[in-house]
Amino acid sequence: MKQPEGESPIRWVKLQLASGATLFLRNTTVLDLSLLLNKVLGLICLD
Repeated sequence: MKQPEGESPIRWVKLQLASGATLFLRNTTVLDLSLLLNKVLGLICLD
């Protein structure tokens, strides 16, 4: 997706992130989310 002319880049990026996060959450079940969280916490604890 291309950045519209005259749109401030930061605002555009925020919009992209917001829509991406919304889609991600909509497609992700609570189970998937908890598994992901466990992986992330595991990686953090290993360091």
